Amino acid sequence: MRCARASWYSTHLPSRPYYTSFPRRQRILTVLPPLHPLLRKMERSRRQKQRKVLLMGRSGAGKSSMRSIIFSNYVAKDVRRLGATVDVEHSNIRFMGNLMLNLWDCGGQDSFVESYLTNQRSHVFSSVAVLIFVFDISSKEANADLLGFSSTIRALQEFSPNSKIFVLIHKMDLVPTDQRSRILSQRTADVRATCIDEGFHDQQVEFWATSIWDQSLYRAWTQVIYFLVPNATVIE
Repeated sequence: MRCARASWYSTHLPSRPYYTSFPRRQRILTVLPPLHPLLRKMERSRRQKQRKVLLMGRSGAGKSSMRSIIFSNYVAKDVRRLGATVDVEHSNIRFMGNLMLNLWDCGGQDSFVESYLTNQRSHVFSSVAVLIFVFDISSKEANADLLGFSSTIRALQEFSPNSKIFVLIHKMDLVPTDQRSRILSQRTADVRATCIDEGFHDQQVEFWATSIWDQSLYRAWTQVIYFLVPNATVIE
């Protein structure tokens, strides 16, 4: 009987537990199947609390300066010493518990922009909650600036069509006071038309005139935060 029993086990049971032949990750999921959906749900929830924000614009538009003023407590007179952003600088800023603002400060040099729009296209423009695009109102290359913006939001439309766009018309302090309204209106109209051409409706786009020398920059970024944290006005 002892031999018969041993023979039955050797015939009907594997020599080692059935799951050990699988890769370790698959083995764990096989042994504990009820945890698998829960883990996926937790991971999905974690990702939903990370809000990806792209900060873009041509080189010299003032992107990194405003980021340093808003998040690093720089004062306007100190930002002149900041160098140009190389490729993408990532910052994680925590808001109200578990919400994480994942800020991508994208260098505006032509070689970097070309990379964002080609070989890094899906990586940069996927899962974007907000695009902040900065225009230098004093730029002598307004048409080139607009073409760059058009290419950027075309990629955004491809990978994150429901994202919000904040257009910051920056360095308004460099425009003579008596010309600001006219120049701002013209630039806003051109950018709005480009947004419509690329498939973004008016409700997805906001325009803000900004300068590092007054409160306009803080007002614009406050609206970005209000969009990302809908209850922020109540909490405030």
